[in-house]
Amino acid sequence: MSNWAIRSAKGDTDWRTGLSLIVGHDLFSGTHREWDHLLESFQTNQLDRPQLLLAESQMPGSQKNCMGSLFFLMQADGSASLTPPLTALSGVEGETLAQELIRTAMQIAEKNGCTFAQSLLEPDDTRSHHRLDAAGLPRIGGLLMMQRPRGSGPISIPAERIPKEAAELRLIPLGEQHNASEIVRLLEQTYEESQDFPELVARKDGFAGLATHRLQGCFDPNHWYCLMHRETRCGLALLSWHAEREEWELVYLGLRKEFRRQGWARYSIGQLLSNDELAEAGMFLGVDRRNLAAIRLYKSLGFFVTGEHVVHFCWLSDQAD
Repeated sequence: MSNWAIRSAKGDTDWRTGLSLIVGHDLFSGTHREWDHLLESFQTNQLDRPQLLLAESQMPGSQKNCMGSLFFLMQADGSASLTPPLTALSGVEGETLAQELIRTAMQIAEKNGCTFAQSLLEPDDTRSHHRLDAAGLPRIGGLLMMQRPRGSGPISIPAERIPKEAAELRLIPLGEQHNASEIVRLLEQTYEESQDFPELVARKDGFAGLATHRLQGCFDPNHWYCLMHRETRCGLALLSWHAEREEWELVYLGLRKEFRRQGWARYSIGQLLSNDELAEAGMFLGVDRRNLAAIRLYKSLGFFVTGEHVVHFCWLSDQAD
């Protein structure tokens, strides 16, 4: 029998107790921007279904002190995004508690309709990697963050790199059609044989994929584009504005497999960045570090690597097997 009991936080005092452990100092005294920002996010509905787990001491005669906590979000795309658990215990007991917090979070997420769990960690956070791996949330790869600096200006594609079909290619804003069944199907087609986290997209449906992309930055369907060749839908290029960074994010770029390796992805980015507003503001993106072809493409267009996260991911239905 364990020496703790895990439960969900229920109110301001619980939240301050659990978050004090996570951020590393006492949130009961003074003014702390971490708590104020999080509380404001709750009140303005910027966070979907936030959850905080507390592990309290169950030792006979002891007070119910907080021995560990874990924060996670259950979002509209069916994801549960976990932060690494923090514990006040050391050694084997601390590792056991951390893993139990992770498993409890995934169980709660599945009961609430989430289909997958994920966590992004710094590469050198060895302890958290071990805890997530041991609890059934394994690392699947590295997410490279790349950026094209503000003020880089429009892209000029050399004549020899312009597709011969360029005169018949168009990027059409999706607008109100962003959630149409044809776009859902198109997204699913771009997932086929994708080199960007195939562990995820191989089983992800288009509705969930679009929901994920809408959560990134300030969603505006007029900056979501369909690449057309004559009357054929060939791929998608989805942008989102991040006001806090004053930059655009290339949220997603994908082509149906029969239209790849023809220079059409390069053409699409070039067309987007021929717009002075987009080109001057700067742009960033994330790409699977195993997707070498995409990384070479982005580097050739002026993007450079700014950092890396390690992605932990699992399908929650697999945990129940």
